Amino acid sequence: MLLPISEQVPTLHQAGIVDVDASILVMAGLFLVFFFLYHRIFVRGLVDVFEKRHDLTIGSREAAESAVKTAEAKIAEYDTRIGEVRRRGVDETKRVRAEAELAERAQLDAVKAEVGKEIEGGLNDLRATAATARGELDSVARDAGNRIADRILGGAA
Repeated sequence: MLLPISEQVPTLHQAGIVDVDASILVMAGLFLVFFFLYHRIFVRGLVDVFEKRHDLTIGSREAAESAVKTAEAKIAEYDTRIGEVRRRGVDETKRVRAEAELAERAQLDAVKAEVGKEIEGGLNDLRATAATARGELDSVARDAGNRIADRILGGAA
């Protein structure tokens, strides 16, 4: 049979809504068991997923940044080495060019000396030929002059 509410209230108040007894230990034990199971199954699983996500995103980004830094360092090293090789190449080119210019100058001086000798020899030959021609022309001119004079004087006499 149901009691009126006025009669039930004091009974509820005396008993209380939650009765704390030895079952709290069972409840606490169940709570801890489920808490550790929850932690083991869900929380650790989520942590693993977050770590994998971190490794795949931020970790990959960090790896890429590291690779970029390594590549930039290698590029800088290669640029330095290429610069050194270019400088050595330029120095070698200058040295070879200077040696070639000296050899060219020596050959030109030798050729100039040889050509100078040939020209001097040719000039001497021309002078000798000119002297011979002058001598012949002088004798021919004297002969011609004497003949002309003889004709003029011979014809006038």
